[in-house]
Amino acid sequence: MRGLATFPTLPFMLVISYGIERSGSTLAFEMARGLLIENGFDQSVLESPLVVPARRINLASRWDNETLQGLVRETEDRKVAVRTHAPPGDISSELVAELAGRGKLKVQATYRDPRDIVLSLIDAGRDARENGRAAFAQIDGIDAAIHHLHRSVKIFIAWSRLQATLFRYDDLAFNMSNTIRRMARDLGLPTIPDFVRGYLAAAFTERNKGIPNRYLAEMSPVDSAKIETEFSDFFELIKRTAAAGPR
Repeated sequence: MRGLATFPTLPFMLVISYGIERSGSTLAFEMARGLLIENGFDQSVLESPLVVPARRINLASRWDNETLQGLVRETEDRKVAVRTHAPPGDISSELVAELAGRGKLKVQATYRDPRDIVLSLIDAGRDARENGRAAFAQIDGIDAAIHHLHRSVKIFIAWSRLQATLFRYDDLAFNMSNTIRRMARDLGLPTIPDFVRGYLAAAFTERNKGIPNRYLAEMSPVDSAKIETEFSDFFELIKRTAAAGPR
């Protein structure tokens, strides 16, 4: 793809992209890749044991200080977005701060209201059972969805504590051009949002039932309150983040 006419000369950077499932995590990762491609940075898969083999994207399945430092070294002449579903493990906040301070690392994480995610997971479970797929088939109601979601939320909170820039599903999906600009600022890159929108239209993204605040119309107040209680740490984190302003 053709990017900007003048490419910036910026420090190399490893971009780690994590997202709570069913929260636009694929869209956010592809948005980061699109911004890097727009600016002339190759996103081909690294020839490294630190990423999952035989994938079309750079995907990391485990993290510790050694893995993080290894990936930073292997991307020193590039800017590379690496997607992950895994927790940060025992990565030290001091190491992250040091790498981020030198322009070598950026962590991004996406989230969505857990009440909307629960509804999306229930949809996915119903669809899986109807079509004979194993993934999500065990999610047959609100309690199963809540149980399934706990792990992703826990991982999100862990990444958010490592200087992650947080991106909200509603902004990614329904305010795309402004979110592209915000992500570009976060990565220190110029952008023409229409270029990235075109890239996203061609890239693989998981297009599910894209409706903001579904829970207001589709969830009972009792179930809504139950989810708020189950994920009280998450709601408190998002409340503090909103009060502090975007990061």
